Amino acid sequence: MHIAGKSDDLVKYKWQKMMGMDRRINKCSVTGTPWVTSGDLVGTIYASEVGAAFISLIHSGGHIFPKEAPELIVQFFKEHSRK
Repeated sequence: MHIAGKSDDLVKYKWQKMMGMDRRINKCSVTGTPWVTSGDLVGTIYASEVGAAFISLIHSGGHIFPKEAPELIVQFFKEHSRK
């Protein structure tokens, strides 16, 4: 999971190459599908052929941790728990 703000002045959004690297390492699909929208936060899930899905949570703000993030992190782990 990667959380990013498009207006981040500290870690510019265009510098955040880790999302693509994580998807490649996790053998994820190139295109994602909508996962969740909560306020200004848009989540996209990328399926993985090895069971290691990747989710991006993108908002329009700056270098902040969105208030919706903890709940969405829990939701992700509930949906992708290992047996």
